[in-house]
Amino acid sequence: MRLLIGSVALLITGTKLCFGLLQALYKQQAITLFTRVVAGRDKQPIKLRVFTAANRPLANVDLWFHYLKGDFDLIGPVALDMTELARLTARQRARFNVAPGVISPYRVALKRGCAVDSEFDTSMQFAQQQSLTLRARVLLAALVPWKANSPVAEFTVPDTFSLFGVGIQNATMQSAVNTLIEHVATKSRNKALTKVAFVNADCVNKYIKDNHYQRALQGFDHVFADGVGLRLAARRHGARLVDNVNGTDMFPNLCHALAAAEKRIFLYGGQPAVVEETARRLKRDYPGLIVAGYLDGYTTPSAEAVCEEINRNDVDILFVALGAPKQEQWIADNADRLSLGVAIGVGGLFDFYSGAVSRAPEWIRALSLEWVWRLAMQPKAKAGRYLIGNPLFLCRVLISKAQRRSHAATLEVC
Repeated sequence: MRLLIGSVALLITGTKLCFGLLQALYKQQAITLFTRVVAGRDKQPIKLRVFTAANRPLANVDLWFHYLKGDFDLIGPVALDMTELARLTARQRARFNVAPGVISPYRVALKRGCAVDSEFDTSMQFAQQQSLTLRARVLLAALVPWKANSPVAEFTVPDTFSLFGVGIQNATMQSAVNTLIEHVATKSRNKALTKVAFVNADCVNKYIKDNHYQRALQGFDHVFADGVGLRLAARRHGARLVDNVNGTDMFPNLCHALAAAEKRIFLYGGQPAVVEETARRLKRDYPGLIVAGYLDGYTTPSAEAVCEEINRNDVDILFVALGAPKQEQWIADNADRLSLGVAIGVGGLFDFYSGAVSRAPEWIRALSLEWVWRLAMQPKAKAGRYLIGNPLFLCRVLISKAQRRSHAATLEVC
């Protein structure tokens, strides 16, 4: 896990450092290399080198190199300068029984506005009482958003916002479910198909380069924000997302409401065994829900034949799991052929629901680190998406923000 976290952090901070250096060169700012010597475990000296531009520190890449080497832990006491050792009592030097941390309990407590002892006492207590549970609690406190330090007044909360040309709906999970249920209920009176999609950082990277995908999304009725990447992009530009509305978390809530109304659903996509197992589990978990039919995404016939099969089953809502952007393009291209209420692109949902792919534990999802879990579970399949795609997305957001400043009249978030 250290190798995975350190490698990801190095890639992100390295990208940030390169961007900061290029920006400093462009602005003709002075660039210097600052070196600081801190005390590690057993008071061993550690050199930390940080680039500064106009006396402002840039990304601390060197810190993550030392983390990979084991000189730093993810959670631990604040790293003290070697010159500060003389101030410590013999009792306070217990802090050096453990390595200093990238994240420290003392700074987390200050950030959250908690009553806290001195840094020396807090670090000493951590070193004496350290456990996996304590480290997990500190990590959770550091990563879970804390409203007291993010006043709502600092951010706008728009109903929708534009992200690189695509309108994103800013909704809570429950309001999103209620909206889709209303569309299903009015199926007979609303002849036009309601098209629904979820977009995450990877989707944004794809539609920036794929005009067909972008045009498809621009024609969708509801596009919901999925994942921490979009939340960071919105906050970077002064907007706050009210919820993480992703298909995997929405699915159980939606199925519960559909089962209560005895609605008919159709599953399209995924491997044959996966979609079959998904249908079986849905019938078991939601007795009132009618699984009208299913087709896999590998051996099925033409789009016209698929639409005929769906229409024959008098479907209320269609779940399409062909992966982005194929599923959104399929929905857009075949909307006029479908006689139903709602069609939703759900990506890898069937893999998760059928048990073919293990989903991250709830506490990891609460920390917005599900992508780390997926990378660990499928390193070859997901390396490009997360190790390259995530930093690329962040760079695009930073560049877009700079462009936005030079075009103050624009109303887009990014």
